[in-house]
Amino acid sequence: MKIAATFISVQVAWLACAYGAVVGAPSIGVVSCVLALGLGLVLTDKRRTLVHLSGFLGLYGLVTDSVLASMGVVRYASPGPYPGFAPLWIVTLWMAFSVLIYPAFGWFRYRPMAAAVLGATMAPLSYLAADRLGALNVSEPTYLSLLCIGMIWAVALPGAIYARMILAQHEDS
Repeated sequence: MKIAATFISVQVAWLACAYGAVVGAPSIGVVSCVLALGLGLVLTDKRRTLVHLSGFLGLYGLVTDSVLASMGVVRYASPGPYPGFAPLWIVTLWMAFSVLIYPAFGWFRYRPMAAAVLGATMAPLSYLAADRLGALNVSEPTYLSLLCIGMIWAVALPGAIYARMILAQHEDS
């Protein structure tokens, strides 16, 4: 039940981010991401781990999506006040994603290559869907932009799973 609730909350947050970016109201997505993260905090017994992991993913997302934006790989419909930087709605979406790392992605704990493949394939599809909805624009040639996004997520997903394991060990001790 927890897995389903967190998965649905993050999917709703993703849709809210896309919708908010398209209509020029990115705060819709930000609020939705905060609510998804809040639900994750309510449903977990590892609150400190989740707070640290969401901060880690938020920082990673800020850096990587800012690099993508500054290189012109991705252009956001609601870019935020600082050109070349990732907007707040995408950073909070990265943070909301942290609620899925455990238990939903617990199976990947000892399968980092499978996690890397999942990240490398699913994230570009998510960005492509956001492109089709008008929340962002993936630059041409699309395959190269999606390859860049896939490489970022091939590191992000197994890295987040590993970070979650390390953080949980420290919380238990």
